[in-house]
Amino acid sequence: MRRIIKACCVLLIIAVPGIMIVPSFARSASAQGCRLVICLEADGAGDAPFNIRIEDGGKTEKKALVDMGPCIQESFDPPNTLKVTESPMPGWVLDDVVCTDLKGIKITKTKDGFAAECASSGEGGCTLENEVGTAR
Repeated sequence: MRRIIKACCVLLIIAVPGIMIVPSFARSASAQGCRLVICLEADGAGDAPFNIRIEDGGKTEKKALVDMGPCIQESFDPPNTLKVTESPMPGWVLDDVVCTDLKGIKITKTKDGFAAECASSGEGGCTLENEVGTAR
């Protein structure tokens, strides 16, 4: 009986003329983990950036989203929890977080965002819905 072994990682080599080759590891599609797409809706905000903070296993990143603009995609592994917090935006209030197509991800809404727990490999999407107003 022949055994099939799936690779868990792929070695990427990035080469630029005149610059040293830098190896980088990337997770392949067969590896376990969760993927979450995060979007923002704020009717009438135009291109005003809404700042968010994303915490994943002790690592924190700051990013910006605009109304109906490009979404961001975050990957994280079980049993990690991804915490997404929206910074206050003058004249706007976070009204709701709407998540869809969740598979393997448990969402807990917070006052200023949400926490996404990766229970197993999975994916889904969440939209931070803002409306004109003041903090509640």
